[in-house]
Amino acid sequence: ASFSDIKGNSHENSIVSLVNQEIINCYPDGTFKPNQSLTRSDVVKLLGKYLVSLGHKVPTDYKTKMRFTDLTAKSQDELLQYAALVKDVGVFNGSNGALMHKDEIRRDQMATVLVRAFKVINEYDYIAHVKGQDYKPVITDLAKTTVEHQEAINVFSFYGVTKQATFSPKDVTKRGQFASFLY
Repeated sequence: ASFSDIKGNSHENSIVSLVNQEIINCYPDGTFKPNQSLTRSDVVKLLGKYLVSLGHKVPTDYKTKMRFTDLTAKSQDELLQYAALVKDVGVFNGSNGALMHKDEIRRDQMATVLVRAFKVINEYDYIAHVKGQDYKPVITDLAKTTVEHQEAINVFSFYGVTKQATFSPKDVTKRGQFASFLY
């Protein structure tokens, strides 16, 4: 992978690895845009591709059985496929039945869906494991989000996925950040 805008970026190695695995792509102009915000649709597709690369299958009824109330059979086919997959395996739950696929995904939401994804992939409850440790949270801004998101962020901190004292849970997730978290 060679992009004109990632050389020296702190996420460069993660981006290159995920591109080589065909999980994430560049733009037609040869850029990656690591500072561009991610939508929930972007994350559904990225996690769906990742799950498929690990052997998970897109449900055959993805176009006839809508998993989210804001998607229809006329929605983008790739989104429908991966939305069905991530919903069926328990990675994305949506909000009141809606995927809200056009909305940007916040860092706290991203942490939660990634922890759910790795629970599915590894068949291991990371949140329960961290709760069972004598672990004192070191993230100083956890109170800015819900308990569910706090637990996922604590998993990130416990395993060294994030090493910062602040997580900025309500900030929008950028493409480069997501690449590093997934990597």
